Amino acid sequence: MISRRISLCYILCFVIYWKHLTVSSLHIINLYVPREASHEALLDCRYSLELNETLYDVKWYKEGSEFFRCKSNGSVLQFPVDGVKLYVSELVQKGTCPLILTGLNEQSSGEYLCEVSLDFTFQSVTKASKLKFVLPSLKDVRKNHLNEDNAQNRTEGLRSRYNLANKCFYYPFLTVVSFLISILCK
Repeated sequence: MISRRISLCYILCFVIYWKHLTVSSLHIINLYVPREASHEALLDCRYSLELNETLYDVKWYKEGSEFFRCKSNGSVLQFPVDGVKLYVSELVQKGTCPLILTGLNEQSSGEYLCEVSLDFTFQSVTKASKLKFVLPSLKDVRKNHLNEDNAQNRTEGLRSRYNLANKCFYYPFLTVVSFLISILCK
């Protein structure tokens, strides 16, 4: 009877010790997904690791479909998903996985989830937030029409703030907006 209690005690101690070894301090510090956006939206997933932990990758999902991945070496991968057009840097910094959604439309609305995974143990944490596409207000439309460089300046500001390389943004709504303004303002 005593040996059985000792055996159970050893097993319990081993389980508690093993659980302690496998507990990770992997955390998503900040998930930034705007609640509403009309033209483009900055998404960012900031995470923290312990010194002895190695990142496997950071994945972005829209409504359960993976569309973007930051690898541990800083490289990125993109996957086609309806409603998701991206502007990203070729390399990302450790501790963050930012991207800019461009050319937003109704299909861009939905839940965006970030998943951070560790190497070897493949432990992961996730955090999600919803984004809603909203039509630009008439004030925004007029402002964009009066200052055609506004979109480019805003884009350059995001690029420099998040160290994104020079790539072109495509704004399919500008031609429609310009046409509507020319009709409305006459």
